[in-house]
Amino acid sequence: NVLGKKSRKRTYDVLRCTFMPRYINGYPKGHWIYLKKLIEANVLSSIIDPILYFYTAVNEPLVSDFVTKFLLPNYKKGILEVSSDNVRNFIKDGIKNKTIPVSWSDAVTYRVASGIYAALTEFKIIEGKRKRKISSSIIPIQVFYYIAFFISKEVSSSKEIINHNYWKLFLLNNVEIEHLFLEAHQDKYLTYEQLGSIKRINFFEKTFEEAVN
Repeated sequence: NVLGKKSRKRTYDVLRCTFMPRYINGYPKGHWIYLKKLIEANVLSSIIDPILYFYTAVNEPLVSDFVTKFLLPNYKKGILEVSSDNVRNFIKDGIKNKTIPVSWSDAVTYRVASGIYAALTEFKIIEGKRKRKISSSIIPIQVFYYIAFFISKEVSSSKEIINHNYWKLFLLNNVEIEHLFLEAHQDKYLTYEQLGSIKRINFFEKTFEEAVN
């Protein structure tokens, strides 16, 4: 019982409904091999956890929607407190206006909301014990590099990399994104050049295997 669950069925549900969709069968196909490499290399939790969060958000629309449509706007306004009620109300409103295409009972909504709230706490997107708030920590430069490389495989221009919606998952604004690109350039993870409004990003690596190594 390595997962510490109360029953074999609960363990199976975690594997089938959470682990497999997020990290094995999710988007992009086959990326589990890179996560496995990082785990086997004993990468620090401060690096691997944000990467696992990224794959979770990419593969679970409710997680990404709550972060980008609720947490991010509040964060920009300086409203940092967040509760499990916020998640439940977000889901209920989404079901009501049909942006979340499900018909869940209150009990199911409660469990889903509790799961999202717990996941965001574990991934340190929100922090605290009794009263929780949105975390203001910037992601490690290694994680930033990994996400930037990931985005570079989806888009064709440096401008698209900088402005990609994936950065919203980490609550980053344009100034922070450009600062992190400069830091990544200084640390020789990539090259970042800017001339007026023209920006150019180049990666030394060509494949994810090279990037992970």
